[in-house]
Amino acid sequence: MDIQYDLLEMIAPPKESWKIHVRVIRLWSLPKFKDPKSSSSIEMVLMNEQGTTMHASVGEDLISVFESSISEGTVYVFTYFGVNNNCGLYRTTSHQFRLFFQDRTTVLPSFCDAIPLHGIKLVPFREIMGYSPHHPFLVDVAGVMAGVEGERKYMNDDKLINMMVIHIENDGLRLNIIVLGEMVDRIKNFLASGDQQLPIVIFQFARVKNAGGTNIVQNIMYGTRLLINPDIPEALMLRKSVYYREISQYMSVVSGKPAYLDEDEVLYSIGRKTIKELRAAADVGFYIVRATVLDVEPVPSWWYKSCVCSVKAEANADEYFCDGYNRDVNNVVDRYKLNLLVFDGTGTTNFVVFDKEVAALFGRICTEMVKELNEKGKASKDPTGFNEFFLDKEFLFKVEVETTGWCDTYDVSVIRSDSTNLPRWRDTQGPVKSGVPRAGPINPMHPRGEDGCFVCDESPDPIVKNLSVIKRPVVRRLLDEFNMSGAPSIKK
Repeated sequence: MDIQYDLLEMIAPPKESWKIHVRVIRLWSLPKFKDPKSSSSIEMVLMNEQGTTMHASVGEDLISVFESSISEGTVYVFTYFGVNNNCGLYRTTSHQFRLFFQDRTTVLPSFCDAIPLHGIKLVPFREIMGYSPHHPFLVDVAGVMAGVEGERKYMNDDKLINMMVIHIENDGLRLNIIVLGEMVDRIKNFLASGDQQLPIVIFQFARVKNAGGTNIVQNIMYGTRLLINPDIPEALMLRKSVYYREISQYMSVVSGKPAYLDEDEVLYSIGRKTIKELRAAADVGFYIVRATVLDVEPVPSWWYKSCVCSVKAEANADEYFCDGYNRDVNNVVDRYKLNLLVFDGTGTTNFVVFDKEVAALFGRICTEMVKELNEKGKASKDPTGFNEFFLDKEFLFKVEVETTGWCDTYDVSVIRSDSTNLPRWRDTQGPVKSGVPRAGPINPMHPRGEDGCFVCDESPDPIVKNLSVIKRPVVRRLLDEFNMSGAPSIKK
């Protein structure tokens, strides 16, 4: 019987007696919900010589029959299979039908160079940005890793899952990728290796989701494939195109130099709060605060030694110990860490600004600044540029509330001092998207507790601790305006 090469392109349901000549380009097992060590099914994506893909499944009762007969990357001739409509969320292919194995399905190994090993079908970033929030099909994306955010954990089905956000770039556009589970360790291991190749990553069969009005990509726990610097045509073409442009910004990911995501849109897509409101926030998350810098915390904390995974590395004999990897590492870099005392008319607090934002503001990586100061014998001193740049100036801060309740230190992920953005914020509170609340008045009413009484901030205000700060004219003026506005008095 002739093999039906065009089976996967048929509009009508394929006949079970037909043969198909395909490569298994992706293969994985789905664990049982209540027994993760056992499989509920075997899932696979098939590709034929014409490049058309189709999903196929082996049910739980037939796993023992077929699991040793099928391997990823191999070409087979399949015969006598069942056919169903292809439906459900996050479908691996857009084909109308999917196959399922039966008792009498036959599996014969074959050979075909015309079918690519991985079967990657890259989707342009611009097309992904135009997808609906409920795009039903998984996608393949490739790009140069241009930035990595710190690792976090979230709770799912009573389990802590590792999570990391990376930023990839292709054809002048950037895309955020949420990496979950074991893939986080693969990204971290790559960064820790010190590999000096251009960091090209490919995510195959990844989910498109909408976050804050912008489409991003996320791996699914079992079906997504991650390739890092693979020796395949798609990666080689991307590498060649990038080499004709400036690539130092990409190499920064593995060398400890900063790489940035343009986040001016935070003015329009994130809730705004005063410092007083920030302390009373009922929900964890990110908020925007407009505040003036009163002081920069003195040395020795303006820089630290870090593993390339961004976790602080402690000196350990001739090496450094990384808590993130729980082992000694050789590849460490210098990173900024500034503690800013800020004031906004409702209160004072401390904002901690980390490496990528400080480097973006100063246009210099920390390693270069430390090296220069070491040569001058001044590495232990606070660079005068910090005070000149920050003191008595107003900024917009994107800060994170990690726990509810009173807190006096917040991590900053974005800081802006744009001459256009600040007046727009001050005068109009900026264009507000639907569902994004406007910031409260400069002297808001105190929040009430459950008993109906006003919630009083009885914690000592950090501004009281530094008398030299209070003596500066601009700070005195801010405090006078603060006290005259009717807010609770700050001790002089």
